[in-house]
Amino acid sequence: MITEADVPAITGLAVHSRAGAALGLVESVFRDAANDEPLFALVNQEAGRTVVPLLHAELEGAALVVPYTDEQLRTAPPLANELDLTPEQEQRVFEHYGIATPPPE
Repeated sequence: MITEADVPAITGLAVHSRAGAALGLVESVFRDAANDEPLFALVNQEAGRTVVPLLHAELEGAALVVPYTDEQLRTAPPLANELDLTPEQEQRVFEHYGIATPPPE
């Protein structure tokens, strides 16, 4: 899991799948409104921007490695606002990536 201390290091990093596929670049980080912890990364891909949960992400060298595929990123729920996520959007993103419930606060 990515911590607050990791946020400056991941902004601008390449995002890779666990299989090593390049998925895009981290543009910014969305924080949990309840505790200000990093919760999602906004990833810039060729097809546009998408949100990826940071719950199971890891820093590996010069990349942010996520347990998701390019297909999952491309079919993620669209963003209504790239500056913030509503609780409903957060829930849809968690569900899309197979995370049954948000992480505990």
